[in-house]
Parts: sequence; structure tokens; C-alpha cells
Amino acid sequence: MSDDSKRKKSRGALERKFRPGGDARSTKAYKSDLEKLFKSGADVPERFKKVMKGLEPEEGTPDAERKAAIAALRKVEGFRDFAQAVMAFRKERAANDWAWPDEEGVLIRMLDHPDPRVVEEVLVHIADLCAREGFERTVALKSRLSTIRTMTDAPKTHAAIDEIEAAL
Repeated sequence: MSDDSKRKKSRGALERKFRPGGDARSTKAYKSDLEKLFKSGADVPERFKKVMKGLEPEEGTPDAERKAAIAALRKVEGFRDFAQAVMAFRKERAANDWAWPDEEGVLIRMLDHPDPRVVEEVLVHIADLCAREGFERTVALKSRLSTIRTMTDAPKTHAAIDEIEAAL
């Protein structure tokens, strides 16, 4: 076999291997799994669980405790139980200098909290989150914002709502 025919044969194999769209399904699935991995509050795709296990905070550390407290918030059902869990998280947050969670679903639920101070704190955090990362669940958030705006006259709350709306 001549050198030219070997090159043509190897080039053909390379073209087949790296053909655009040749492995589109697995690439699309991988990208989808990556998006899930980096989406706050989403379940970790199976292919990344082993890697994520190594990134977990060490048990007993403040990061591990915060993560466990957020996981507990996510699991609470019922309005009253959730409101009590938020108050407990808020108390722990103050004692340990924790940030509010970045999980959109949890934050949106917190906006229904009966304590206007909690709502205000969460709104300020959401404004910061919108500036850092954006917010995907905009329809649910906008709905809550308009309700909160009509329910309060607190200037700090209105300022946070204005900031969020500008970021959306």
C-alpha cells in the first residue's frame, strides 16, 4: 500500500470519527447533563455523581451543615411547616453567617413567607442572585413580585423588587 493510499484511508477514518453531528445524541445528552449539574437545586446526573462525591464538603463543617439545612428546606411540605423551617434556617443563618440558598424553587416558596422581614431578606438575595447568575423561573418570580409590591409599603422591599425587575 502506498503512502498516499494510507493517508487517504486514515483521513477518511478521521473524518468519520469527527464528523459534525456524527455523535450528536451523546453530545446533546452530555450537554444536558452538564446543564443539570450546574443548575441550582437540580438532581446530579448519574455520570457526575462520583465526581461530585469528591467535591462534597467535609462532614461537620459549616458548609456541610448549610447544605444539609437547605436540603431539609427542599423536603418540607405544607405552608406552616415550610414557614417554620425557613425561620429555623434564618436563625441558623444568622448564627453561622450563611447565605440564603441560590435554589430558585426554594427562594420562590420563601417569598410567600408571612414575616415581611424574611421576604425582604430573600428579595435582597434574589436581586444579588439575578446580578450574579440571572434567574430562569421568571414567570413565577414576576407573579410573586407584583403581589408583594401591592402588599407592602416598605421602601427596602420596593427597592429590591425594582432591582430584580431591572435585572430580569
